[in-house]
Amino acid sequence: ESIFACMTMLTGMATFGFIITEITSIVVNLAKRNAARERIDQLDSFLLDRLVPVKIRKRVARYLHYIETRKRLANEPDEIEMMIGLLSPTLKRQVLFALREPLLKSLPFFDEVEYAGLRYLAERMQMFFNAPHECIYHAQSHNSALHLVAKGTVQLHFFENHLAYIAEMLQVFPI
Repeated sequence: ESIFACMTMLTGMATFGFIITEITSIVVNLAKRNAARERIDQLDSFLLDRLVPVKIRKRVARYLHYIETRKRLANEPDEIEMMIGLLSPTLKRQVLFALREPLLKSLPFFDEVEYAGLRYLAERMQMFFNAPHECIYHAQSHNSALHLVAKGTVQLHFFENHLAYIAEMLQVFPI
């Protein structure tokens, strides 16, 4: 009887611990979503106070919601980048190269680039998310960045002799 009682108590403790862990995880996720929603609402209030048109405010809110959703799906890149930023400079360069090397090597454009050149590019790459139908480049723009598309598609559009690249659920690494 005492062995059965001990086993029952251990099972109860394990079940209780599991339940507490799951509830804590749910509460933390809700807190993150509420914080993101609060930031979006603060920006909307600011834009409302400055008399920004409703159409633009809605686009901003949709974009920020899209970005927050993409970040959650991509395992919170801001937090990961912050942690990588805490590493020593040498270790940080090694980690960034290991993360970005597959993308660089997958593009024929970089076939002839030496190892040192790939490392140089990998250290300077930044990740950006673009919402669907967002214009990422205008023909008259003065932009010296090289955009590498990791995921998604880009459409070219001509508007009255102007060329624009429109993002379609795009993850871009400007260099």
